[in-house]
Amino acid sequence: MKRLLVAGLLLFGPALFAQTQFKWNVPATALLVPHVGVETAIGEKWTYQGDVAASFWKSFRGMPVQAVYLNNEARYYTRSAFNGFYMGPNLGLIMAQKIRKPDPAYSDGRFYQKGFNIMMGATAGYMFHLSDQLTLDLTVGGGFGQGFMAHYETANDIRYDRPEGSPLNKTGEWWPVYRVGVMLGWIR
Repeated sequence: MKRLLVAGLLLFGPALFAQTQFKWNVPATALLVPHVGVETAIGEKWTYQGDVAASFWKSFRGMPVQAVYLNNEARYYTRSAFNGFYMGPNLGLIMAQKIRKPDPAYSDGRFYQKGFNIMMGATAGYMFHLSDQLTLDLTVGGGFGQGFMAHYETANDIRYDRPEGSPLNKTGEWWPVYRVGVMLGWIR
């Protein structure tokens, strides 16, 4: 298996990474939510981007936000790959260790949620070239989220919505915006 992987990288590695961009969301990282991504060309006007963000906040404005967000998206550029306006579909997964909805019903801090959320929707953005190798990517995405969560009491970590081991609660919501990015990119 290792030999096959090495052979594949030697054969296809240079072509694959010839038009690849490594990205870093500077504002999110400044808020202590590291967010990195990789975008690679899959056609003249099409690219694929995968990115990951993680939040480790035990309390952000009084709410825990401890989660990891994985995102996949295809991008269609109107000019050429990595140049100007783009749009496309996205599919993401939020794995929540401990979060609290920004909902008045949860504002007293007595409860938190744990589980995962599948996000699917559309992304639009614009990529500016700062130099031959540096870019600035402004992006926004929104769509539908299907959550699978369990609710716990903050004081004792006991599940309050159903007995422990029961199925997760399902909730679906439309989110006008669930991802925003200001990413500095380096084209290899």
